[in-house]
Amino acid sequence: MKALVFKTADFDFMMSRWTRAFKDCHVDFSEVVLDPKNRPSLQEQIKIIESVKPDFLFCQNLYAIDEWEGWGPPLEEVLEKFKIPLIGWAVDNPYSSGTPAHFWRLVTGPKFSRRILTLCIDDQFVRSFEAHGIRARFFLHSADRDYSRWANESQVSPLFENQITFAATPPPLHFLEDQPQKSPELGLIEQGMHRLLGVLKAHPQFRDHSSQQTLLAQQVFDLVSPHWYSFFARDYPKPEELVRARESLALRIKEGLSPESQISAMVQHGLRSIDSYYGHVQMSLWIKALRSSGLKVFGGEGWRKIFGDTETYPRLNPQELAASYRQSAVSFIFCKPSLPETPSERVLETFAAKGLPLHNTRKGMHRYFEDLEIPSYESLPQAAQKMNELKDHRGDFESLIQKGHEIVMEKHTFHQRVKELVAIIEAE
Repeated sequence: MKALVFKTADFDFMMSRWTRAFKDCHVDFSEVVLDPKNRPSLQEQIKIIESVKPDFLFCQNLYAIDEWEGWGPPLEEVLEKFKIPLIGWAVDNPYSSGTPAHFWRLVTGPKFSRRILTLCIDDQFVRSFEAHGIRARFFLHSADRDYSRWANESQVSPLFENQITFAATPPPLHFLEDQPQKSPELGLIEQGMHRLLGVLKAHPQFRDHSSQQTLLAQQVFDLVSPHWYSFFARDYPKPEELVRARESLALRIKEGLSPESQISAMVQHGLRSIDSYYGHVQMSLWIKALRSSGLKVFGGEGWRKIFGDTETYPRLNPQELAASYRQSAVSFIFCKPSLPETPSERVLETFAAKGLPLHNTRKGMHRYFEDLEIPSYESLPQAAQKMNELKDHRGDFESLIQKGHEIVMEKHTFHQRVKELVAIIEAE
């Protein structure tokens, strides 16, 4: 079995976990770096495929489709020519992430080749892809089994020992600076709507700034704005409610606009940005509030700006992250709203390192751990209460930690997923 792996700079670390597992599982592979500034020509790409003779192409989130744009023949034609499948490992919601070209193509592109298959870590992703004519199937999340080894090799650190820790890259909240502090999420949504309006007006269809086109853009704004204001005026909604609201709104937009060119897709891309803004704000406000209950934050100095203080928030490399999982009393996990049903991979990594996770409630948790009861929370007050209860009674959870560790190492590593992937390719 041989793979041709497409990599991007943004996701090099994530794809490297796959390639390490490929190597360990004796799956031969070659890599192509998709760099928009220096990407290979179509002829060079064809030569690579002819030279490697891969059994399948592999990429994250179908980004290879993006980068193929402008190379010449559509990717579908190349796949048919070489009679090989393209497998996309979809770890992000197609409604709430991805580059504009990637998203527009998903929404408005031609029917995809049956040789393209997405492996989705969330059932909602499967429904989203299939709604746009792209084959998809559920595929469990994974943990790097090296977290177990790294944790075993780690030295005890006062940074982590007996602490309640949270590690995440600070979200890009620079756009919050001029927003009203009493309700930043509503101010953020308003700004997002104006950005959407600006994107629409900048689209080629609006270049002559005719009254009809400007009116269309304003109609989009009027359609979207009241709905999102009423939705976000409530207390933080549950992830599945967020998904239903977003998809319902996307459908209303499609029905309310003429299907000219890519306008509907442009609008939905604007919704993606708004959804991302909400996830960033929600996480930041929760983490900021939980610090007063003993939560220790890592991830980078961007947190200092969000919290408005002078403390340091070290960024952890994978080995340090494994140490934090093992040595912390509790590893607090906040799963983003765009993953409405599946748990974060952090819960798998924590168990791999023999740590104790506290995760926001996800109904898909049983698919990983069956009847094992994983500590979870549904609200901000509950999160504050539970993380300290777990810390105070850490010794009561050793059997849970051991069982979770055994399940992850047996069923949920990238090495196990490679075996499943090979089976899927052979079936193709």
